Amino acid sequence: MKEKVKKVFSKLANFIKANKSIFIGFIVIAFFLFIVTFCMDLINTSEYMFSDSIIGSATLSEKANNFGNFWNNMFINNKFLINYLLCVFLFSCFYGLTNRPRLSCIITAILTLGFEVINYLVIQARGFAVTVADIYAIRTAMSVAEGISFKVKADVIIALILISLAFIILFLFFKPDKNKKGNWIQRIIKGICFFAAGSIGTVLIFTLPVLDEMLIWDVNSCYANYGSTLTIAKMLKDISVKKPEGYMKEQIEEYIASFDGDTQNLNEEEKNDLPNVVVIMNESFTDLNLAYDISQEKENLEYFHELMNSPKTVSGIMHSSKIGGGTSSVEYEFLTQNTTAFLPVGSIPYQQYIRSNVSESMVERFHRLNFTTHGIHSYYNTGYSRGKVYKLLGFDDIKFLGDMPELELTHNNYPTDSSTYKYLYSSIPKEADNKKDFTFVLTMQNHIAYAYDETGEEYYPDDCFTNIYMQEQKMTDDALRELINYFENVEEDTVVLFFGDHQPSLNQNEIFKIKDNVSEEEANYIVPFFIWANFDLNVKKNVETSTNYLQSILYEAANIPTDSYTKYIQELRKEVPVLTCNYYKGADGQTYLLNDTDSPYFNDILRYNQICYYHLFEK
Repeated sequence: MKEKVKKVFSKLANFIKANKSIFIGFIVIAFFLFIVTFCMDLINTSEYMFSDSIIGSATLSEKANNFGNFWNNMFINNKFLINYLLCVFLFSCFYGLTNRPRLSCIITAILTLGFEVINYLVIQARGFAVTVADIYAIRTAMSVAEGISFKVKADVIIALILISLAFIILFLFFKPDKNKKGNWIQRIIKGICFFAAGSIGTVLIFTLPVLDEMLIWDVNSCYANYGSTLTIAKMLKDISVKKPEGYMKEQIEEYIASFDGDTQNLNEEEKNDLPNVVVIMNESFTDLNLAYDISQEKENLEYFHELMNSPKTVSGIMHSSKIGGGTSSVEYEFLTQNTTAFLPVGSIPYQQYIRSNVSESMVERFHRLNFTTHGIHSYYNTGYSRGKVYKLLGFDDIKFLGDMPELELTHNNYPTDSSTYKYLYSSIPKEADNKKDFTFVLTMQNHIAYAYDETGEEYYPDDCFTNIYMQEQKMTDDALRELINYFENVEEDTVVLFFGDHQPSLNQNEIFKIKDNVSEEEANYIVPFFIWANFDLNVKKNVETSTNYLQSILYEAANIPTDSYTKYIQELRKEVPVLTCNYYKGADGQTYLLNDTDSPYFNDILRYNQICYYHLFEK
């Protein structure tokens, strides 16, 4: 028996000796891919910093605790293992195609770490990570990227050092044996086998049970908790929009029709008595003091606060679904009253789903009331494909930056609010047929990056980006005073809705303390709105709502007749007054996640999901 065992070990030793270069190559490649995976996690969005455990002023015990947190975070949900397997599968695919192991390692590292670096920069620029739908917004992102400055965290530097060392080891210790390549038939068979193994392994990632359990309501946390591989796999798996549970087109149509609209039987005189409507969606505008404790040097939103507190205005807070970007999704929610909460994470309805004329929109509602409709955006028509979508929404008159050469630019090269409003005044002539006007205006002044001093004023000297943002807000405040003063002197009844689409990306949670009466999950999504008119409104104060309801609140305030769908939205708002992609609030004051089947409002949410699907994909 001993002799047999000796022979087995002797043969094994001889095999290893004869194939020494192969085994060394295997170990070097496995180690290289391990370092690549480790560096992926270093660059990832995790809140636990590896660098905190080796540098800085923390005590030894604090550093040990930081290292423990980082290490535990690396292995939750099998994140490290799955990312490592992805690297192996990618290497296998490229090796099958090229038959060159070192080149395959290089390509694998460039693809995986390149994506992590891009994701890291995107998070800094706009506040939330890359989604699969971002491919549709590349042109928009490129057009607004100039001037953005980035901070490089220590973990990224460590990752770059480690991957550099890994490349040195790869080239020093991995020496491909050119004499053992085999004939061309063997090489083709080997290539097919490696490519097939890598492809099958990559596809198997999409079948992992954990994907069904994942919720991507916070995409940054998803990257941190599950890793890039699982997060992207989840988004790709969910990219197609499925019919909601229990969906039946005929039932939806019957249900909506059960709400009696009051727009059908209006006569011409009643339509002529309606007010002109102006909606200002102000880019990245918010009052940071709503959610954060901020010690400013001086006031920068004096007139805005005056309007918010005026007994003549409807005012409150709107919960946005976005922060730092995603303007077109907020725009879509406002104009259609459909939420994006039921669409795949990061979806861009303007670019992905709108392919024909939109029959259920604010624009078409005002058409039915015999209004002339105007769409004004103070930037390029390529952004989020608005040049095409505005036509499908039905605007009679469409203007973009190229159509408004008189607009003045900030130091950041975005049109000022003041010059945009001045164009608004001059661009809507009195209609010979006495038709009323609905005008939807999107501004760009407060868009990132906050890189150039605008006025020299000091509002928050502790952070230069926040201070520049507040300078731009002061410019917004001054332009707002001009806007209201203008419409105060207009003879025709006019109502103005003003709101910000989302908060800017300023690392608010790191710079400021969240107020005690604001939850951490809501702090980044709160923006203010007000409705003003040069006639008496149905005034309400401290209204709390979300973007999809804002249109209906405007109708209520100004006594504008509504259709069946808006009637339904008004009823839904009584039960679910706030609904975003991240959470919703019930009439009981509690906050819920969209998939909470125990929520007393779950059936209301499901029906709204069905109706939004009907409007976007079937009507």
